[in-house]
Amino acid sequence: MARLLHMLLEELTLNLKRAEGHARLTLRWRGGTVTTLEVPVPAFPAYGARTDEDTISLLLPASRPYETANSGQNVNIVSST
Repeated sequence: MARLLHMLLEELTLNLKRAEGHARLTLRWRGGTVTTLEVPVPAFPAYGARTDEDTISLLLPASRPYETANSGQNVNIVSST
């Protein structure tokens, strides 16, 4: 079934409206037909998961010697989750 969808589908666009509790899927089929679906999504708390402050305090000093752009992004991800 997945192969058939892959052959028939030209583009899939997902517009997630988590605060409103739904997502809009727009499917553009080969041949030009467009199908739009509204799909409910579960509501999640806005704050998400949190990393313990002790863990962050251990990770931040260890990341300082690395001056690459990726290490900064990784630290931001860890400290914001």
